[in-house]
Amino acid sequence: MGKTAFALSMARNMAIDHDCGVAYFSAEMSERSLMARMFHAETEFDVQQIIHANKPAWEQLNSKMAKLIDAPLYIDDTPAPSVSEIREKCQQLIVKNDIKVAIIDYLQLMTWMGDEKLSREQEELNITRTLKAIAVELNIAVIALGQLNRCVNNWKDRCKRPILSDLPSEGIAQNADMVILIHRPEYYGIYEDSEGNELSGVAEIIISKNRNDILGDVRLTFDNKFYKFVDSEITGAENV
Repeated sequence: MGKTAFALSMARNMAIDHDCGVAYFSAEMSERSLMARMFHAETEFDVQQIIHANKPAWEQLNSKMAKLIDAPLYIDDTPAPSVSEIREKCQQLIVKNDIKVAIIDYLQLMTWMGDEKLSREQEELNITRTLKAIAVELNIAVIALGQLNRCVNNWKDRCKRPILSDLPSEGIAQNADMVILIHRPEYYGIYEDSEGNELSGVAEIIISKNRNDILGDVRLTFDNKFYKFVDSEITGAENV
């Protein structure tokens, strides 16, 4: 559904538009791959445009790159990080760089370093509980990405909007203050709704749990070319 693209869009907006320190822990993609993706999304330049760019285009490219390079965004691509490693690195980044947000991509790739042998579901319960404790202890927002558990044989059922029970374990929903699900009908080859409205590029951001506020949906546009989420009423390079 584009969970990494969604998280990178958030990280970009917090760091560049609001000068908010963000730590991005990626257990799935390398720092180089993430930076390449962010470069592509930020500049909206493809390879051919770069090769044939004139002076004004290079000036525009440099201006956008400077914002990304100077942004307080810190990427750590340690594979299979443990929660203790996350806590230690967050503490260091708070002292050195005053980060306010930690994004973990993604939950199922984290490890639990306890002594006793536990089921994976119990490990994820402990991981999410500890991440919640880190958020409270360090006074930062912790955003943990995850994959849904939608093991159904019927393609029609897979096309349905995700719900809270699709989370792989009850512990995730139990410990989270907020759960956001992403649904893109286009991914399943659905390009119109029941009323004939266009669904190409539509991304439904479903707030299925919100401990301190209301529930509801936010409709964004998924830009498949530059792999980012943008406001549905905005065209061009502006990000949400």
